[in-house]
Amino acid sequence: MGAFSEFERSRINSRMSGGRREKVKTGGYSGGLPQFGYASYGHQLVVDERQVEIVKKVFALRGQRWTLHEIADALNKESTTWRGMQLQPKQVSRILEYRSLYRGRYAYAKTETKGRQEAILS
Repeated sequence: MGAFSEFERSRINSRMSGGRREKVKTGGYSGGLPQFGYASYGHQLVVDERQVEIVKKVFALRGQRWTLHEIADALNKESTTWRGMQLQPKQVSRILEYRSLYRGRYAYAKTETKGRQEAILS
């Protein structure tokens, strides 16, 4: 890649990440694949009613000290899927990592604010 190409790529990335940071400051969704429990409509995160109870169950079972494997196995027995595939412990971990999102917060690039999305957890 030439020097100009790298420079232009850097400028584009800078503008895009700056726009995402600004959107986060107002609680807006910065794009990308929505986290389990939400869908993206019109650049907004909206609750996916089919997945709400699964998210709540993940946090409830983890609160009872279930392992990631135990949670994934239990949910798979209920035919729960992650984008059409059986849940793996990694996906359970990913759900748990987004506690603040599920509580109505939104974060990007070390910035966190009250999100526009409806909270799934209280």
